[in-house]
Amino acid sequence: MRIAFMGKGGSGKTTLAAAFIRHHTRQGIPVLAVDGDLNAHLHTALRLSGAPIALNEHAAAIFAALEGDRTDFQARGIVPDFGALPPSPQSHFITPRQHDPFLARFALREGSVTLLATGAHRAADLTHSCYHMASNPLELVYHRLLDEADDLVVADCTAGVDGVGTSLFMVHDLTIFVVEPTPKSTAVCADYLKLLRGRAIPVGIIVNQVRDPTDLAYVATQLPRSRILGAVAQSRAVRQSEQDDPTAFDAFVAEHTPLWARLTRRLRRHPRDWATYRARLVAIYQRECHAWWNAYYRTPLDDLWDRDYTYERARADHR
Repeated sequence: MRIAFMGKGGSGKTTLAAAFIRHHTRQGIPVLAVDGDLNAHLHTALRLSGAPIALNEHAAAIFAALEGDRTDFQARGIVPDFGALPPSPQSHFITPRQHDPFLARFALREGSVTLLATGAHRAADLTHSCYHMASNPLELVYHRLLDEADDLVVADCTAGVDGVGTSLFMVHDLTIFVVEPTPKSTAVCADYLKLLRGRAIPVGIIVNQVRDPTDLAYVATQLPRSRILGAVAQSRAVRQSEQDDPTAFDAFVAEHTPLWARLTRRLRRHPRDWATYRARLVAIYQRECHAWWNAYYRTPLDDLWDRDYTYERARADHR
C-alpha cells in the first residue's frame, strides 16, 4: 500500500507524514518512507541519525541496476534514463523487504524505517536542472516497486503540484493533501483536484493548523467536504519537537492516533489494480515519447515496451 502526503510549502505535510510513519513503526510495522521533496526534511522529522542517500546523485547507477539489461534499448545504442518506463522481462524489481539488494544499496535503514530520498538541488544544478529531472530515478523506483497489500509505503511529496508534471501523480494508492485554512493553501489543493479531474486518483484532505470550528467551516466552503478526512489543531507539541524535544513529537503522534487509524482504513479501501497502473504508465510513456524522447534520441522509442509483460507476471516471478 502506498500513501502520499502533499500540500503547499509550509502546510505541515512533512510533519504529518512523519507522524503517520511513527504511528505504524511504534506498532512494529516496517515502513518504506519516501522523501520526494527536494527540500528534504523527512529524515530530520523522523529523527534518523544517518544521512539519506540522494537518488538524484546516483541516477546512472540506479538506471543501470534496474534497467541495465534491456537489450531492446541497447540495440538502438540507448541507455534508458527516463522514469516513466514500462517494465520488461529484463527489468529488475524492488521489494520492500528487509534484505532487498536495491534498498540495501540506495536506502537509509534505521530500525523499522527504510528511507528513500530524491535528494536536494546542488550548486551544479543551477540554471539547468528542475524537479522533473531530479525525480527521474524516483519515478523508475516506484515503477519497479512490487509492494503488496501488507506492505506500507509512505511518501512526503514535493510542495505544491509539481508532481503532476511527472508520472509520480499516479504511483500512490491514496494521496492526502494537507491544507491550512487559508485562501492560498486551499487554492493549491483546488488546483490539484482540477488537474486530476476524471483520472480516478483517490485524494483525501487533512486540515492542519486548525484553531476553531470556523477554520474547518471555511475549508468546507472552498473544497469538497466529502474529501475532508480529518483535522489537526495548532499544536505546541509540534513546535517543541522542532526545538529538539523528542518526547513532544511522540506525544503528538499518540494524541492523533484516531486520525492515523482513519487514514489507514481509508488507504485499505483503495487496493491497487496493477493492470490499471500499467495502462496509465504505458500511456504516459507513449505520450512522452511523442512529445520529445523520439526527437531527442532520433529514433522512435514508443514501441519499446513489452505488450505481454504485466505486473502480475513480475509479482509471480518474485514471490
